[in-house]
Amino acid sequence: MSFNARFAAVGLTLTFSLAASAEPAAENRWSASLRLGPARMQDSITGFPNQDRPPYEFGYDGGIAWSLAGGFRFNPHVRVELEMTGRDHALATSTPAGSDADGQLAVRALMANAYWDFASHGAWQPYLGVGVGVAGIGLDGYRVNGAPLVDDRERATAFQAIAGVRYRIDEHWHLSADYRYFRTSDPLMNSVAGDVMETSIRSHAIMLGVTRAFGR
Repeated sequence: MSFNARFAAVGLTLTFSLAASAEPAAENRWSASLRLGPARMQDSITGFPNQDRPPYEFGYDGGIAWSLAGGFRFNPHVRVELEMTGRDHALATSTPAGSDADGQLAVRALMANAYWDFASHGAWQPYLGVGVGVAGIGLDGYRVNGAPLVDDRERATAFQAIAGVRYRIDEHWHLSADYRYFRTSDPLMNSVAGDVMETSIRSHAIMLGVTRAFGR
């Protein structure tokens, strides 16, 4: 079994195990969250699996990560959410073909996340989370040294790991700050010349959020 398959299996098992083992809560709450923050995309190694030729190493400018989510809390410690998230980065460099590179990387993902909230310390509450989902990846208008290279979109399995802290304003409003490591399985793209290219997506983001809880 591949690393990505094992990661997905562990993430899904943890997600459903937490939900299944959750004890009934005195206050079951639905919630809506909005998050935004800076993101850094790791340099991606984009190779040609069907050819004996060196890969490209693409470098990206800093970008923005955003997230819209709807969630449900099972008990004081366990909550889950369905999240739509995205990351956008401009292509900055390409190695070994020189530094004159242009294009846009767009990642959109639908994630199922599960969180474990630790004991509160006053208004503060740390948490950990994992997520599994599907991502749409676009390499839009990639050009290296002025020559078109790839302009394609593909889907991939997505995973994320989350660590953060929430601040309770009142019964219904919370602020949050968390770190999110986001990655996908390596999608296969078609270059402008018709070659098959395999690329990697690895992202780090610091996201600030606001959550509105609904219910009793």
